Parts: sequence; structure tokens; C-alpha cells
Amino acid sequence: MNDVLFILQFCIKKLFTYFVFMSYLVCSTDHSKDLPEDCPNYVDNITKRKIYTFVDTMPEYPGGQSELSHFFTMNFTYPNVKQFQGSIFMEFVIDTDGCVFNERIVNKDIRNLTLVDQEGLRVLRKMPNWKPGKCNGKAVPVRMIFPVRF
Repeated sequence: MNDVLFILQFCIKKLFTYFVFMSYLVCSTDHSKDLPEDCPNYVDNITKRKIYTFVDTMPEYPGGQSELSHFFTMNFTYPNVKQFQGSIFMEFVIDTDGCVFNERIVNKDIRNLTLVDQEGLRVLRKMPNWKPGKCNGKAVPVRMIFPVRF
């Protein structure tokens, strides 16, 4: 039984790594040329792209915050764990076309993600495109943090 559980966890981690890589490829077009400097931003170490932290118009989930919560609630399936209470903080970037990329759990290494963390990221990747954030009227990639409490 332990061997089966180990193999299952190994496969889940490999699948997770594959989806992270594919997400990066889908949204990896370099849009950083000619982006405004007026809004706070940084260059991401992994993607080497300019990412904004606060903009004039922040990204918006289709239907607003209540629809975002509804989407997450309807799509999140609790893993078969005895008991889980706590929070996960998911960080991601909404790109200039509204797609979600560079998703991760704050302060967690990809090798140490729990089943709850992995499920949260799975649901995050399933989200429809957002309305992109704008700085000086121009769509820019914006970092978002979405806390989920259980």
C-alpha cells in the first residue's frame, strides 16, 4: 500500500511540474517592451519579464470577486486527507491578454506542496481569462495574491 501511495505521489508531482511548464509556455510571450514605468513593477527572476504589483486598473475576474469565490468553491475538491484547517496563499500573474501564468504557493517550494496546495493550483489553472490590469491605459502583467481559507 505504501508503494502505491509513493508512486501516486510521484506521478502527481511529475504531472504538476508538466502543467507548470506548459502554463509557462502558453503565456511566455515577451510583452515587456514599451511597457509604462509609472506603476510599481519588478523583473521576475524566472520569466525575466516586467511584472507590475499595483496598477491604475487592477485585473478583474469575469463577474467580479463573488464569481471568483464561487468558481473556486465549485471547482475545488478536497483531497483525501484526514483533516485540514488553515490557509493557502496562491500567487499568480494575470498577463496582458488575461491569462493566468507563473502560479505558485507563497513561501513553498514546488517539491514540498501538499495535496491541498496542488489542488488549489489545479483550480487556479482552470480559471477563465481575466480582464487584464492597466497602467496608463495600457494592458500590463500584474501579480496577484489570492488567499484561500479552509
